[in-house]
Amino acid sequence: MKYFKNRGFTLIELMITLSILGILLAISVPSFTEWMQRKRVIGVANEFAALIQFSRSEAIKRNANIFLQTTRISDTNWSLMSSDQQASCTALNPCDLRNMLPSNYKEIKVKAITNAAGTDNNLNNTRINPANPIFNFSNATTDTSVQYVTFESGNYQLNTQVSVTGLTTICIPTGKPAIGGYLPC
Repeated sequence: MKYFKNRGFTLIELMITLSILGILLAISVPSFTEWMQRKRVIGVANEFAALIQFSRSEAIKRNANIFLQTTRISDTNWSLMSSDQQASCTALNPCDLRNMLPSNYKEIKVKAITNAAGTDNNLNNTRINPANPIFNFSNATTDTSVQYVTFESGNYQLNTQVSVTGLTTICIPTGKPAIGGYLPC
C-alpha cells in the first residue's frame, strides 16, 4: 500500500495566513490614503503651473492676449482656465483653451485665491500680453505682488505662487504637513 503525503494548506495554516494578511492591510491602508492625498495635491498644483506656462506660450504663438479666468465660489466650486477672450466663459460661450474644473479633481479643494497680503483676490481676466513679459493682474493695475492659489487634499496643502513675470513656484503653506520635494512658503 502506498502512503500519500498531504499537499496544500491545512485549515490552521490558512487561518494564520489570512490573519497576517489582514493585519498587514490594516496597517498599510491609512498610509496609502495619505500617499494618494499627497499625489493628488502635487498633481493639481503642477497642472495649474503648467496652465500658466501654456497660457504664456499660447499668447506668444498667437501673438494675441490670453486671459486667465479664475473663479472660486467655495472650496469645491471653482474653475481655472485659459481663454482667448476677456469675457467670462460659459456653456453658451465656450472660449476656454484649456481648463481645470472640480469635476476632474474630485478630492481637490481650492482653499484660496489671494495676493501676498492674504486678501481674497481673483486672477480673473489676468492679461498675458505676448509683447510684455509682465502679467497684468486684473485686481489692480498697481498690484505687483505674488498671487497665490491654494490647493488642498485631505490634510495636505500646496500654494502655487504666480509672480508678475509669470514665474510659478509651488510651496507648502505654514503649519501644513511636509510634502517631499517642496519647501515651506
